[in-house]
Amino acid sequence: MPAWFSNGESPQGLELCEEYSTYALGALHQQTGKNPRNEDFGENIPLRIRAELESMVKRVDEAWRNRVHLDYSLQDVCAALEENSGSKTRNEYLRDRFKGPYSVNDSGVLEIVDRPTVYIDKDGMVVAWYLPAVFTRSRSEHIFKTMKKYANTKVFMAPSRTQAWRHNPENFAIGDRCELPPVNANLALSWYSLGHPPSTGAIPFPSSPLRHSGRAGCDLLNEMMETNALVGTLLSLVHPNLYHQQMRVLVELYSGRAAVGDPERMHELFPFWSTPFTGFSLIANRETIFHRDTKGGKMLFNILGAFGRYTSGRMEVPLLGARFAYDPGCGLVIPGFLMEHGASRTDGVRV
Repeated sequence: MPAWFSNGESPQGLELCEEYSTYALGALHQQTGKNPRNEDFGENIPLRIRAELESMVKRVDEAWRNRVHLDYSLQDVCAALEENSGSKTRNEYLRDRFKGPYSVNDSGVLEIVDRPTVYIDKDGMVVAWYLPAVFTRSRSEHIFKTMKKYANTKVFMAPSRTQAWRHNPENFAIGDRCELPPVNANLALSWYSLGHPPSTGAIPFPSSPLRHSGRAGCDLLNEMMETNALVGTLLSLVHPNLYHQQMRVLVELYSGRAAVGDPERMHELFPFWSTPFTGFSLIANRETIFHRDTKGGKMLFNILGAFGRYTSGRMEVPLLGARFAYDPGCGLVIPGFLMEHGASRTDGVRV
């Protein structure tokens, strides 16, 4: 185990994530010819999970072999955020300033990208990964069934016109026509109010759906443990430094040395928390309008995963100049603060 687990006390969920990550890293080294793998390692990981990890590693390697270079840097985008956008909105200004590497058809529609790809800026920094089928069909089906099981518990909330666009019914499918109710939940082990940055004297709490859902919150996280550990493993492959940083943050929270609100509830949740992210969202049947996630770190990665039972999914990222095929099992890794993105409605149920 790495240094942050050296005191011998670490939550079960994070240990699971680290076990998956170590196995995947060994598989990647073998895949790329860097180092042979210890065949005995990972024998405690179920064969079906090992198969998912091997598939993930192959997708990441395929993307790395298909590198696409941008003619701008993320630092350029950061600087543009401080510039005067005139009569344009900030996102319109960024779209005009930074173009992707692909052609646009005569109707002005972005090209569809469906091949694993990694995007590198002009400074040589990896800025995005597109990974179709990085998660397996069985994983997608598991997520669908889990959502269906817990959709009517206190963990999830239904759309409401009194809420912002993320919860507005206009961006959800009609519930009585769907296999899965149109619901969503922001699940965070510890965060500031609605994901806002800290204010003077503020301390982070578990998010409301986990604080007030009783046993259902723990049960949902328990059923999500494998999936969240797989998502964490993906982060360790595409951005190992961020993975290590986040794991240290979580171990510090677990130690009790950091000031948090409702520490008793947080420690009830910790055994089932298996992702290096301090929070994630589960959303069913939603159209995502174009937006940037402006409450997180400017240069930090978001991992967007698509699951469920649907076809013809599309996700657009204007600064990459791409309209991605976004079907079940797809993963997209982007700096959500800097890169505007949006997903269209689908035929079926998307999670």
